[in-house]
Amino acid sequence: MAFVIMGSTLPVRDDDPTYPALTMLSYVLGGSPTSRLSREGLSYGAGSRIFAHPIDVSGHFLAWAICAPQNMDKSLAAMQEEIRKLVEDGVTDKELDDAKKSYAKNWESRLADDDFVSGELAQGLFLGRTFTYWADLDDKIGKLTTADIKVAAQKFIKPDRLVLVRAGDLAKRK
Repeated sequence: MAFVIMGSTLPVRDDDPTYPALTMLSYVLGGSPTSRLSREGLSYGAGSRIFAHPIDVSGHFLAWAICAPQNMDKSLAAMQEEIRKLVEDGVTDKELDDAKKSYAKNWESRLADDDFVSGELAQGLFLGRTFTYWADLDDKIGKLTTADIKVAAQKFIKPDRLVLVRAGDLAKRK
């Protein structure tokens, strides 16, 4: 097996007005069960993540796949193409609607996880936040449009500037 990853830093905090759109962008790309990266068929698994720090203007975007060594270059190319399409064309109404529904169900599951809730409460004490932050984020995500996603993608995701990493048995790459 091999692991391919691409990513970049983002000048964003988790209270930035574009953060909800970035969250959904990542969810459509590689966070949901029907994500774009999951449909590529070149990997055993794939995903993406947006992280934004709550204090510092310091975030990152990551996309990854686990694949056969001979598929490393194809997987990276397919991932780059999906990211480029997402930035240039945005998401469809159906993708966004499906992602919002899936995200809401995922959120309900996280709220049933004691470790998640206690961790967020502890972080909230440090940051001076309550769960109102999460309720507001969910409300903003619910109101997102495809145009919001495209604006955030074009502002923050630069496909030609992503750092690309290949890990695994590189001798079996060809």
